[in-house]
Amino acid sequence: MNRLTTIGLLLLVAGSAIADDVTIPNTFTAGTPARAAEVNENFTAVETSVDDNAMDVTDTAQALATVSANVGANTTNIEAVTQAVSALASGPNYKFVGFSTATLTGGSGFFGLTAACQVDFGPDARLANSQEVIDSTIQPALTTSGAWVQAVILFTAGSVRTDVSGFPISAGTHNCISWGDSNTWGFGVRPNGIMDQLLCSDSLQVACSAP
Repeated sequence: MNRLTTIGLLLLVAGSAIADDVTIPNTFTAGTPARAAEVNENFTAVETSVDDNAMDVTDTAQALATVSANVGANTTNIEAVTQAVSALASGPNYKFVGFSTATLTGGSGFFGLTAACQVDFGPDARLANSQEVIDSTIQPALTTSGAWVQAVILFTAGSVRTDVSGFPISAGTHNCISWGDSNTWGFGVRPNGIMDQLLCSDSLQVACSAP
């Protein structure tokens, strides 16, 4: 239930709580005899009005209970969403921090490449992806002909996958086939900052990111 719906229901509930007017069918004048049927008819009108108002009060109480339950449910949902957003906002923001000292082949696996980064940049460091390298303002020096980078595929057209850097990668040859094959092609960055395909059998540094 959104806010407008809740307000509308509250207005409806408030309207239903207004007591009905009592219409007395017979008016008696002094000195005029009051017939029993007319007196009873007046009593019946009063009784009917009282019963209707009692039913309205009951309906109003039930409607208020429903509104209260919905408000409570919405409050719980809002709190859950707020906590989720806060968790995302407070999560680690990884950025490119440099190159590992160690050199590894492209078949060393995610864990192996990440471990090389953690030696130099701490336990939260990992293999950097191409978006993080592109977004970086630092220009650390490379001592090898390139460094391994996790490609971020922007789109695929036929057998060509285009990295977010704009580099076209042949299907099946990027990231050394999940960094587990030293006999194919991997992806990385050259000393001049250009993204390129690299031989997975080469022993190269690793581009690293950390919070």
